[in-house]
Amino acid sequence: MGSAAVRPALAAPARGRVLGAFPSAVYVELERGGGDRDGDGEGGGEVVAVVTCDGLRLPNALVLAAASTAGPLAVHRAGQPARVRDGVLEVAGVRYPVARWRADAAAVPPGAAVGDDRLDELAGALPDPHVGPLSAALRTGSAQVSAALAALDVAAARRAADALMGLGPGLTPSGDDVLAGALVACARLRTTPGAAALAATADGLGEHVSRTARGRTCALSAALLRHAARGAAAPAVLDLVDALTGRPALRPALNALLAVGHTSGADTARGVLAAAQALCARARPAAPDLPEDR
Repeated sequence: MGSAAVRPALAAPARGRVLGAFPSAVYVELERGGGDRDGDGEGGGEVVAVVTCDGLRLPNALVLAAASTAGPLAVHRAGQPARVRDGVLEVAGVRYPVARWRADAAAVPPGAAVGDDRLDELAGALPDPHVGPLSAALRTGSAQVSAALAALDVAAARRAADALMGLGPGLTPSGDDVLAGALVACARLRTTPGAAALAATADGLGEHVSRTARGRTCALSAALLRHAARGAAAPAVLDLVDALTGRPALRPALNALLAVGHTSGADTARGVLAAAQALCARARPAAPDLPEDR
């Protein structure tokens, strides 16, 4: 089963290589146009993940029927050649045909609203897996993204994104995870109260991140940020965003996301919280001006 988001990447012949290979996932970078860059900073290709049925179902994933315990990806190593031929991804000679495609998850229905009580619950339950300067930088960055969105300040949102992209170690750096959470929340909650007011700011942030991420972070993380800008992410991320509107329960959704990666789940949840706080700030009626005492 394949994500419809990567269907265009398999529509034409391409060549690439394995970026990383793990028991439950293999990440393949495909280059378009012979690997040429398009000059806009976004990069020249796409990253496709091949994951086992018990792996993390990223928005750019082809999902196998086999589990990681069966070792279907054990033959792969970083640097192996890959290509697309006749609409099929081949990695070191192993073909991964797609039997069916899955569509992106639908956004939350119109009329759904993010509740202040759920925001407070998320803020109170969110752990900080980092220490020292990285922890401080992520807290500052997420607060700046939230404030910029609430103020409808596209330039400030872009500056905050620039400071976060590529920040921290890992397959997907922590700053990228924070940004991804914020972008997904903005896109997925765009029918909730307050979202219409900051739609242009959120779109400007998403466009900037999509265009510049490849020059600021690794290929896989840049690809996931581009998907996040259009509201696509792993199911655990989408479930947490949905939980802010009351479905499903928030604490189980948060716990499921926290189980993703070493710190990725917590960092992504921090970004979701930052964007949702900005949405709620825009949804609240402005306080009336009080007359001055005479």
